[in-house]
Amino acid sequence: MQTISIPYTFNRDGYYYFTRRVPKDLAHHYSRLRIVECLRTTSAKQAKMQAQQANAKLEAYWASLRVARASLPGASINISYKYLILLEAGTGIAFT
Repeated sequence: MQTISIPYTFNRDGYYYFTRRVPKDLAHHYSRLRIVECLRTTSAKQAKMQAQQANAKLEAYWASLRVARASLPGASINISYKYLILLEAGTGIAFT
């Protein structure tokens, strides 16, 4: 019988677990550097499907964290405009 290799999983006492290492750029969001979750199945076929779903959700979540952290084009323009409004209110000089 051949052992089936399922990405991001390991088998302990007959049950499959999903596991991923937390990327270094996102480590500050986590208290541990590895995520481990029991898939609650002994079936390799079901574990593969659940691991793929868990991985897709986790990758999407990590992508959202990276996007939220990234500086967006035009963000400095919005900050500069708000600064000018505050400056205008404080000095009475119209900048628009």
